[in-house]
Amino acid sequence: MNPESRSIDTGRGRRARGANAARHPFDDRALHDHLITLRHKTYAHTDTQSGRSAGTSSLTTSAGIAHTTYSEGWWAFPREWIPAVADLCSRQAQRFREEAAKIDAQLAETDAA
Repeated sequence: MNPESRSIDTGRGRRARGANAARHPFDDRALHDHLITLRHKTYAHTDTQSGRSAGTSSLTTSAGIAHTTYSEGWWAFPREWIPAVADLCSRQAQRFREEAAKIDAQLAETDAA
């Protein structure tokens, strides 16, 4: 594994502070931690604390016709987080593009040698 690679769960602890930082109630690390917790407990896995539910119910009409209904529910993503998440994603995409350009340059040097 490349020593520069890392899981989405671990980071280097860097906190990018952009012009939008004062606008959001989260710093990048806190927001990232909240998103990972939501991913693990609510969206990707069913955890006992997830707020997610699923169920079936059987109903029989007076005519004797049986129906099965399905239901599901989950906690909605907090709307007030959307601007902070969009900002974080935009800045992260820029960091990815910058790193990709560095790797492209390194590969070009290797190919030229």
